Amino acid sequence: MSKNFVKTVLVLSAAIMLIAGCASTGAATTQNVLPQASGNARNLKFEIIDWQGASFGAEIPEWAQIVLSDKEQLERIAAAPTYKGLAVRTASAQGKDIDLLKRWVQNDIAAAVTREIAQTITVKSGQGMNGNKDSDKDAQKMLQDVMGVFSSVTLNGLEKSREFWVGRRDKATGKESYEYVAVYVINKEDLQLQIDRALGKVAAKTEKEKAMLTDIKAAIQNSVDKVQHIDFGEQ
Repeated sequence: MSKNFVKTVLVLSAAIMLIAGCASTGAATTQNVLPQASGNARNLKFEIIDWQGASFGAEIPEWAQIVLSDKEQLERIAAAPTYKGLAVRTASAQGKDIDLLKRWVQNDIAAAVTREIAQTITVKSGQGMNGNKDSDKDAQKMLQDVMGVFSSVTLNGLEKSREFWVGRRDKATGKESYEYVAVYVINKEDLQLQIDRALGKVAAKTEKEKAMLTDIKAAIQNSVDKVQHIDFGEQ
């Protein structure tokens, strides 16, 4: 057996051991990334036992860590240059079947954003009418008209930007499941155009109604400009 052959075998063996060691170290590091991501993450009620790309040594991306553990930092996701001019919505869902979770979010995201807008309208209008004895029937009728319009609106243009999944184990029960997280975006101008088109179907006759409609538009605009999270719950 030649010395060159032996040397080649030793070099290859060392390389394989190095690669294996790096992969092992990378996975161990990734497993500790989430608990160290933020103060909120330390209070997670579950532990991460698997994640997308873990077998290849991939780490949990920062944006996914934020969605999983620190919703107060969602604006950091939208701060990326790639999201300039876009309305950003994050989403999450939990369950046993990862493929089912993906379809669930994909199929319901547009309706979920519409429900979010309707909730914004309800809260804003409620604030305007609460304790106001002068809230006349016409103003209440107009609010009902607005809600009726948005109950039938279908938003177009929402696109999936990113997605990720983790396998998790509940610390209290030991129950294992998947959590699917995703980022959806839509051009702000396109979204606002669809919202304005919907509100254009509502007739505001009195000054009070016009003021209410103006407040509703402002509240929706403010909501559009912020990153909102939609939790689809458990399937």
